[in-house]
Amino acid sequence: MSTFDIKQPFLQNMLRDIGNGKIQLPDFQREWVWDDYHIQSLIASVSQSFPIGVVLALEASSIDIRFKTRLLAGVDSQYANEKPETLILDGQQRLTALFQALISEQPVSTQNTRGNESLRHYYLDMKACIEDEIEREEAVLSCGEDRRLQTAHGKIIDLLPVNTLFSTEREYANDMFPVDKIFDSAAWRREYSKHWNHDSSKIELFDRFEGEVIDCFKQYNVPIIQLHNETPREAVCMVFEKVNTRGVTLTVFELLTASFAVDNFDLRDDWNSRFERMKEKYQVLEELESTNFLRALTLLATNANPEVTISRTYAILTEIVGV
Repeated sequence: MSTFDIKQPFLQNMLRDIGNGKIQLPDFQREWVWDDYHIQSLIASVSQSFPIGVVLALEASSIDIRFKTRLLAGVDSQYANEKPETLILDGQQRLTALFQALISEQPVSTQNTRGNESLRHYYLDMKACIEDEIEREEAVLSCGEDRRLQTAHGKIIDLLPVNTLFSTEREYANDMFPVDKIFDSAAWRREYSKHWNHDSSKIELFDRFEGEVIDCFKQYNVPIIQLHNETPREAVCMVFEKVNTRGVTLTVFELLTASFAVDNFDLRDDWNSRFERMKEKYQVLEELESTNFLRALTLLATNANPEVTISRTYAILTEIVGV
């Protein structure tokens, strides 16, 4: 019997479920870290219906695997107490980028080339999007709070003139479509048409842009491998071990820290205090790692085989503590 399903929900529906807290993260997942370039590249891929990789998820109602959960970065904190239906195990960076850029209606909190925090707004150069000679990534434009854009043709546009409030008139005048209007484009289109006095060439431009770009977002399906509630504990543990963020493998210690957090027990603080006491008393333990300590504890408590694996260690420990 299969322990997982393969689903293909619409991107729009998935992002809205993220926004209302139905889709969350297990708390052991590392933080949102993507930079501006990766976000632009991702938007460009979806705008052409290119694949962006498979998302790995777990049914959140599982009674065997309990973890403290949290909202994806950028989701309104009012949904923090919402009981999630799905937990994202792999795909956090992609989904957070798309949620913030397309749904949140707030500037995307990302990093610049120096690794510093930067708030960005994203636009699609409508003319560049429908020109075969221009790479799509060049048509996805990013700007800061100053709303200065450089188009694919090298033109500099000030979407926010000095000492004035931001006006969508500048978007209309320069054929710059805001990415956060992708799923609600009708109102923007009406005002764009009015701005150009219903000019037939502008209507044709938007028609092509809508058919070749906007519709790609609206019809985009996200492939998801979703683990069932009935998935064996050890299988889920093995999956967790192989979930990587920026190439760093999650450890048993991180997973158990998330497990114990459900019962308001901070394993990390407990370990730190114990480690300080142990290395002060026994100098030989100065290099002892938390995961190795857990392995030793497991062997001592169960008389297990010294070749016990990480997955087995996790399974035994969770049985010992009853989580």
